[in-house]
Amino acid sequence: MKKHLNLIYRIEGEKIEQGIDVYELAPALLALADLINQGHKSINQDHSDLGINIKPFEKGSFLVDIALFAKDNLQHLMDFTNSQEATKIKQTLELIGLISKEVGIPAGGLIGLLLWLKGKPKKVEPIEKNKYKITSKEGSTIIVEGDVYNLYNNENVLSNAGKAYGKLLNQEGVSTVESYLKDQPSRNVKIDKNDYEAIENSAGLVNKDEEHKDEEANQNIVIMYLQPKRGSYEGAPTHWSFYVGSDKKESITATIKDQGFLDRINSGQLRPHHTDLLKVQIKTTQIIKGNEIKTKREILKILEHIEAPSQNSF
Repeated sequence: MKKHLNLIYRIEGEKIEQGIDVYELAPALLALADLINQGHKSINQDHSDLGINIKPFEKGSFLVDIALFAKDNLQHLMDFTNSQEATKIKQTLELIGLISKEVGIPAGGLIGLLLWLKGKPKKVEPIEKNKYKITSKEGSTIIVEGDVYNLYNNENVLSNAGKAYGKLLNQEGVSTVESYLKDQPSRNVKIDKNDYEAIENSAGLVNKDEEHKDEEANQNIVIMYLQPKRGSYEGAPTHWSFYVGSDKKESITATIKDQGFLDRINSGQLRPHHTDLLKVQIKTTQIIKGNEIKTKREILKILEHIEAPSQNSF
């Protein structure tokens, strides 16, 4: 007696045989699980969790078999695929857009809306009970069900929709991500690299726009003399500090971008001393967010290294 639905999450591309970075795959699968679970709760207005198990990958492919089932022992008394709970889960998958509503119909639900929007909507209007008219930034309109609009308004659902497709499709050699029910492969939804850009603009960048709307940057590149204070004998570019004046009362920290200089440090050819003079090209970036100011300094080039007459390395 079958007690679950099998959702297939299939990853395709010319370089799939070389393998997918587990650090890219795992977050996408976790986001997919959260997308389904949070979407199911939003649509059904309850707090019950779905059970989501991943079966072993099929040999020779990146086809992930995901078992979806109700976390309710009463469901074990009946054939799950014919139960009301199974119907609810299928509806969740349709409204999210992981499976199509009918054979041959492209992505619908939330995913279809994000693909159509390609960014933030220009206008949203309730037109009748449980239906909304959404106007895109280009002026086109579409009517969506209230459940789909509620999913779109759920920040966690939106974020996970982007993550479930994002990093995988941004990998070189990964071309498509496809999803469908194992026993109904013709109701598949396939997203490719170009499609994901629309999802990212509609979902993944919404929060980023808000986060950086009040952020301003000011950059300045100058030539100046510095004296070494602290650095890395291994030639690491970060955590360098320098004296600005001979009285050594003022110091700054900076990242060194001049790889040639770092290589000479690493090889032992150079051992800067705190009495040396370095003529450098330095870029200072000020980032202003609200009333906070953050300063970042990068030494783009060591133009001249003037060694002190007699010294010990610092």
